[in-house]
Amino acid sequence: MADKAAVFREAQRFLSKGQIDKAIYAWQEYVTRHPDGNIYNTIGDLCLKNGNRALAVDYFHKAAEYFRDEGFITKALALYKKILNIDSADPKALLFIGKLNEEKGLITDAIKYYLASIDAYIKHGDRDELIPICERIINLAPTNLSLRIKLAEYLQKEGYVEEAAREYLEIGRISEKKGDFDKARECYERSYELYPEQEPVYKLLAGFYISRDLIDEARELLAKGTEIHPDNIDLQLLYAELLLKEGDLSTARDILLRILSAYPAGSGDEIAVEASRLLGEVYLQEGQNELAWDSYKTVVDYYLGKGQYEEAVEFIEKFRDTAPLECSEKLVEIYQRLGREEELFDELVRLGEIQSAQGALEDAFTSYIEAKKIRPDSEAVISKVAELEEKLGIAFPSQTEEKATDEKLVDVDIFLRYGLLDEAVDVLEKLKVEEPENLEVHKRLKDLYLEMNDKERAVTECLILARIHEREGRVEQREQALKEAFEIDPEDPRLLELSGATEETGASPSPDTEFAGSATIGFEEAEAGGAEVETPDAHVSDGAARRASSADDFKDELSEAEFYERQGLYDEALSIYKRVLDVFPGNEEILAKVAEIEAKASESGPPASMDSAEPAADIDSGLAGADISAESGPFGEVITEEPEEEGVPEPTLDSEVLEIFEEFKRGVSEELDEEDSETHYNLGIAYKEMGLIDDAIKEFQTARKDPKRRVQAASMLGLCFMEKGLYPLAIDALQEAIDNIGERDEAYWSTKFELAEAFEKNGDAERALDIYVEIFGWDSKFRDVGDKVTALKARLGADKPSGAAVAGETFKARKDRISYL
Repeated sequence: MADKAAVFREAQRFLSKGQIDKAIYAWQEYVTRHPDGNIYNTIGDLCLKNGNRALAVDYFHKAAEYFRDEGFITKALALYKKILNIDSADPKALLFIGKLNEEKGLITDAIKYYLASIDAYIKHGDRDELIPICERIINLAPTNLSLRIKLAEYLQKEGYVEEAAREYLEIGRISEKKGDFDKARECYERSYELYPEQEPVYKLLAGFYISRDLIDEARELLAKGTEIHPDNIDLQLLYAELLLKEGDLSTARDILLRILSAYPAGSGDEIAVEASRLLGEVYLQEGQNELAWDSYKTVVDYYLGKGQYEEAVEFIEKFRDTAPLECSEKLVEIYQRLGREEELFDELVRLGEIQSAQGALEDAFTSYIEAKKIRPDSEAVISKVAELEEKLGIAFPSQTEEKATDEKLVDVDIFLRYGLLDEAVDVLEKLKVEEPENLEVHKRLKDLYLEMNDKERAVTECLILARIHEREGRVEQREQALKEAFEIDPEDPRLLELSGATEETGASPSPDTEFAGSATIGFEEAEAGGAEVETPDAHVSDGAARRASSADDFKDELSEAEFYERQGLYDEALSIYKRVLDVFPGNEEILAKVAEIEAKASESGPPASMDSAEPAADIDSGLAGADISAESGPFGEVITEEPEEEGVPEPTLDSEVLEIFEEFKRGVSEELDEEDSETHYNLGIAYKEMGLIDDAIKEFQTARKDPKRRVQAASMLGLCFMEKGLYPLAIDALQEAIDNIGERDEAYWSTKFELAEAFEKNGDAERALDIYVEIFGWDSKFRDVGDKVTALKARLGADKPSGAAVAGETFKARKDRISYL
């Protein structure tokens, strides 16, 4: 396999003979096996020199993609600019620069390049990228409706009917939200006419019609929508609701019953809930209250599940006469959740009356007992409880004669049957005092506390049971009781202490072993896991080991440094190695690398600057002049050239795409507040950089009205007028900037220099010379002011110092005295 050096020498030999094709082939053979961005770039340069522009662009793309994938964005950008200087309509390059501008926040530049890339892709016959790029543009300016309408029109013209319809629909939605109802209707209807198969348009446009009281239009639209999309439930619901409002109850009922047939009874699905609500309204209007309540129960349950209690109460109150028992039970549930005791008491009493009247005495007894808890002194409730106690043959423990334990346990069962947990607990707690060794009492209490989610008391009962079993020698039952306690609440401190665990570990021993030999568990674990025991020496050596290997954490940086070294970019490589060395000053490998690269750099001499690099077209002469036999350093130093930074041409836009861009600018102007001087100024900078001087002037003139931006905006206006050759206007703007500059800093003298150039180009050489002399007196090395003074003096034939020159010398002398002081 040929190595890089051999391929280089072979290519060099071919080039020295003018055999560019063979040199290209040699590099192509090598780069197929060893991809390299710089070599791709070299092949592109050779192809360009050989007149094969298409192949050159292809290899420049490969080089750009290689560097982009490696994370070298600046190099990739340089190559894409190089491509655009060959083919200003290259879509990939335009798209990349658009993305780069987007990342930098240069929205106007990004949109311009994106539009240019769309135009280029269309001309190349590649339409796949059109929609993604349009989406990028829309995301950058989502509220610029003028731009979005133009984009929709462009998509429609190019045959993307569905995408254009979606865009019109979104523009309509935004316009409606902004209150521009005429534009909203126009865009909605345009979307519908363009692509009636799209489902969302029916709901949005029908909703718009209904909101604007255009009922006939809405009904006609929904009738068609439900016909085209019979499975769209949202459309069906909207249509049914409209029919209900219009009084067409029969058709509305049929639609709603058809929807609900697809859902199980009592479904909590939002569609089923809405259909049930509408069906309930249909039944109410028809006077079928019982059917209405059956439908509304689903809605009430949904509201309760969502915590919308007031809405639920509003529905329930309508149906007290229709379903008194169910309504009262629902209201009790609501008031309990809300903690509203006054309403709860009244509703419990009412529920007890309803249950008594229906013969449900046990249920009534429970309702009255709950009401009594809220108002124990209510004579009416006490009377009702006593009456039902007599009928049911039950009584509270305090009102009965002393009973045997078995009889008391029967009372507990009765209380539990009626859900009276507190009363059952009261009986059992008293029994526990009377018979502390009664296992049945403790088991029942444990179960009750579990049902009430009182884990602490449930664990207490388990521990008591374990203690009783231990005293009576039942080891297996003891362990079972403790295991159950642990399952109830493994974090209970009594269990942790018993098991020998600690709060620091937060871990729980297994139920099978936690209570066997609990006093020595901690020591057994320490012995079993010897690694847990640390010594100071072990700790130090571990830290040292970590320090020795921690340079590996910088493997990405070291890999990048090696890449730079291979490409001969020694300064960049050294910069990375030295940064790593700052963190690990004693790392021998990195120290050796730094020394090696410094040696290579000194042998190869200082690198040529990018600005002075030879043009790509002269690559063959550069290679031909190289002395291969006398290489001064590693081969990577002289193999290929880095991609040069080139100025990027402005993207050219055809009339249609340019019209879209103009709409974007108009949209930006409409959105901007005139008082937003900073945005106007930044927009002016962006327009100027893109060569849109007239647009830039307009923005700077607006920004200049703000005193805080007057100096910068006036200075930029002067430069814009200079570019357009309007020198008198440039002089006025620059003079305005100078008059408002507070300090005579470098910005002041820079503006002075621009003013002198404006006078010079306007034909007023004497005024220009006076200002140049003044600047010369401030700093004789500022820009090329010395050359300017000399040239103008020669032009004016000024053999002796002019008044301005004398003033300048005086100024300089004064400056020197101040410096001395």
